[in-house]
Amino acid sequence: MKILGLVCAREGSKGVKNKNFLELGTNSIFERCVELAIGVNDFCDIAVSTDSLFAIGLANKYNLRYIFNRPKEISNDTANKWDVFRHAVLEYEKLSYSKIDYLVDMDVTVPLKILDDITSSINIAKVNQQCDVVVTAFESDRNPYFNIVEKKTNNFYGVVCESKDFIQRRQDAPVTFNLSPACYVIKRSALFDFNHWSECNIMINPIPRERAIDIDSKIDFEIISALYNKKSNE
Repeated sequence: MKILGLVCAREGSKGVKNKNFLELGTNSIFERCVELAIGVNDFCDIAVSTDSLFAIGLANKYNLRYIFNRPKEISNDTANKWDVFRHAVLEYEKLSYSKIDYLVDMDVTVPLKILDDITSSINIAKVNQQCDVVVTAFESDRNPYFNIVEKKTNNFYGVVCESKDFIQRRQDAPVTFNLSPACYVIKRSALFDFNHWSECNIMINPIPRERAIDIDSKIDFEIISALYNKKSNE
């Protein structure tokens, strides 16, 4: 079974400037992700997909063989990451003269993930061959059956998921999970048969919330930095 590890890092970002290259400890979060990927024994190879010369320079320190220049049309804010995955797979297969079975994307902006989060996700995919995608996730602290609302057609607000039984306590609501991009394990066939992970047969790999936080805002990185510093001082 051939499993390709992928680290994606595009240049710039709107929410947090250059968030893929923020410093955490002695390294950038991009370097932390590459080093984590190197520790995964299941990978046949590791590839980097980027439009950033800075990222290419960092990746070259690790003597990675497959560093792909991402085309402009899939390097902007509106790009579908599924297309980024497809481009990386096709480039790898063209250069390696081989076809993969799975792609594993490890998002740079979830810097507190650990090796076990990756390997356990891969193991779930191996054991469940009917599964197309395995995604890391954590249990939601807000629940669409209880305390997440949306605007209804009458211009008033109500819970997103209505239940035939009135739910008075969050503990009585169905358990829901927030997906975290810490790790996506994607079957190659699903990557090209479907246009988004939501169309696939997916399974989740629950991980602790503190390891699942991804950087979408400055406060996210402040929380991550505080958790990292606390762990470092223990």
